Amino acid sequence: MTQLRRDGGLSQYTPPELLLNSAMDALPSNIAMLNERGDIIGVNEAWRRFGDANDYAHNNYGIGTNYIRICESSTGRDAEVAGRVARAIRDISNEREALFRQEYPCHSPNEQRWFMLQIARFEWQGDMRIIAAHQNVTDLKMAQHAYAQSQKRLQAVVDTVVDGIFTANENGFIETVNPAVCEVFGYTPDQLIGRNFRELLASPYDVEYMNYIRRHRRVSSHRYTQINHEITGIRRDGSTFPVYVAMNRAYVDKRWLFTGIVQDLTPRKRIEQEMLEKERLQSELHNERDLRELKNRFMSMISHELRTPLSVIMLSSDFLKRYGDRMPEAEKMETIVTIQTQIRHLENMVDDVSALSRADSLDVDVHTERIDIVDFCSDIAANAQMIAADTHRIKFRNETNCPPILGDSKLMRQAFTNLINNAVKYSDNGSTVFFDLSCEADELIISITDQGIGIPEKDQVKLFEPFHRATNVGTRQGTGLGLAVTKRAVEMHGGSIAFESVEDKGTTFTITLPIILASTD
Repeated sequence: MTQLRRDGGLSQYTPPELLLNSAMDALPSNIAMLNERGDIIGVNEAWRRFGDANDYAHNNYGIGTNYIRICESSTGRDAEVAGRVARAIRDISNEREALFRQEYPCHSPNEQRWFMLQIARFEWQGDMRIIAAHQNVTDLKMAQHAYAQSQKRLQAVVDTVVDGIFTANENGFIETVNPAVCEVFGYTPDQLIGRNFRELLASPYDVEYMNYIRRHRRVSSHRYTQINHEITGIRRDGSTFPVYVAMNRAYVDKRWLFTGIVQDLTPRKRIEQEMLEKERLQSELHNERDLRELKNRFMSMISHELRTPLSVIMLSSDFLKRYGDRMPEAEKMETIVTIQTQIRHLENMVDDVSALSRADSLDVDVHTERIDIVDFCSDIAANAQMIAADTHRIKFRNETNCPPILGDSKLMRQAFTNLINNAVKYSDNGSTVFFDLSCEADELIISITDQGIGIPEKDQVKLFEPFHRATNVGTRQGTGLGLAVTKRAVEMHGGSIAFESVEDKGTTFTITLPIILASTD
């Protein structure tokens, strides 16, 4: 370390001085040693390197100049800091202060720099000395600046996100909040900070979240453990509202901190409710439209299906009234048979409407009884053959030995008979209708197959709707109720009905019923 003798000349060092100066030269800080008057009497190697790098013009790196006067003569933006340094040197020299610290900028044309100045005094060989150490803290300053900027950006993000964000300690007391969480619960930041988070949640969710905190505040594992629910929150005014809360923990400053994300679900729930209401209204409109369409089909069926048989009955009865006494007996009986046939048609139509009405009623029960299903189906086929007479052949086929079952014989007879009658009605004279029965595992399978006109593809979607008739039925009589009644009867037994059809080739209806075995008693 370069140093002046008391008389101003360079001195030769004694061993203790050499040790002191060697130590000061080894330090990275720029160090100047002052006497009690503030004169620079020595500088270390770092001071000299800094002077060389920054074109320090003073001879001998400032040794011999007065540090106080240099500071007091400073002008410009550095004058205020320099003035504080000059006063500090005087205070320390006069023992009014023991230590002075000051951070200050020392920028060059090429870079920004910051230094930390520390001034202290010590005794050396009976004389008071002052040390002024300038430590380059640019890296620390830049790191602090970057950290501060990062914190500002993070805080800006936290403050502007639409979700509420808060942190709570290991006892559930809130430590930090963003504006969104205050808005959600209706508090100011000062009113929320220090409040226990459980006060914002309705029961039983308050206990659930506090139990989560208690379970994890002492666990050392850093495993990701989150709790999240759509729950009920409590606003400051006491009102409750739907809220989503997700909570997780983080190890910060040697303690567990719990971070929560809060979303007010009120707008979303309102939209969901509006959508449900809209769907309900649309469903009601569809139902109303379907009901109106059903009514129109019913009126059309009534006007057509009733008028024809009533006209025939009226005409035939009038004919008998006018000419009965002169008609041959055979012709008279033929007219009476015509009237009876039309009456049966009307009765069948009334039966179909009544059956459909009963099937739609919630109060209707299935009256089960023991049915020998093989004999039951064989009897239905025989009756159908009697009605078809010579126009069609009804062929009953039983491929397996089905056991007696429990079922409503009236509903089942009506369902099977409707399908056979339709097969006869919509197929040509001389053709065969196949009536098949089989049992597989716990299911009863009944199939009715014809070789008739088939069902157009466009009509198949609405085939089981009441009063709906296919577009290719022509002048064949029918109410459009038979298949609807059949479907209801099958479903009341817990079964299902399906079909396969090709226009102009034929149709197969398949009924599948669960087998409920009848007691052998």
